[in-house]
Amino acid sequence: MGIKDTFASFIDNTGLSEVFSRKEVDPSVARKPLLKGIDKAKEQFTATPRVTKAPNRWWQVKNGVVALTVKVNGDTFDINGVATNHMPEERFVEFLDRFRAAVEAGEFDNELNNKGNGDAKVHIGKASGERRPRTLGEQSRINIRVGGFRRGGQADDEIRARLKAEGVSKEMIDTALNRNKA
Repeated sequence: MGIKDTFASFIDNTGLSEVFSRKEVDPSVARKPLLKGIDKAKEQFTATPRVTKAPNRWWQVKNGVVALTVKVNGDTFDINGVATNHMPEERFVEFLDRFRAAVEAGEFDNELNNKGNGDAKVHIGKASGERRPRTLGEQSRINIRVGGFRRGGQADDEIRARLKAEGVSKEMIDTALNRNKA
C-alpha cells in the first residue's frame, strides 16, 4: 500500500466538512428551551386544579400512569431511545426534578447539540430493573387501582401484567388482587 492510500484513510470530505462548518452551540443556550419545558410541565402538573388543556403539553395522565413526550423546538426529544415514556403518576414530579438536574449538569448536551444533525452518538440507557421499596400508602393506591381496573372489566392477568410493567412487586400485586376479589 502506497503513501497516497494511507492518506485516504484519514480524510472524510463528505461528512466531516458539514460538522466543521457547523456553528458551535453554547450549552447554556441550548439547554434553556428544555429547562423551560420541564418547569412548565411541573407547573401544569402540580397546579390545583391540574392544567390538562394547555397547548403543547408534554404529559397526559390516565389510570395513574403519566405518558411523557418531551418536545424541544417542535421536535420530539427521545429519552431512553423512545419518544413517549411512561411512569407512575406519583413519581412524575420526582422524575421532572431529576431530569432538570441532569440537563443542568450537561448530561443531555450531546443530544441537544446534535438534534436534527443526524450524528448524535450518545444513547441514554434504559432504567435499571431495581425496584425501590414502596410505602404502605403506595399499597393502598395499588389496591384502589386494582379495584378500578376490575370495575373496568380487566382480567387479573391483564392487571398483573400492567402493574408488573410499572415495577410493582409480585407481593403487592397479589395483596391487591386478593383484597379486591371480584
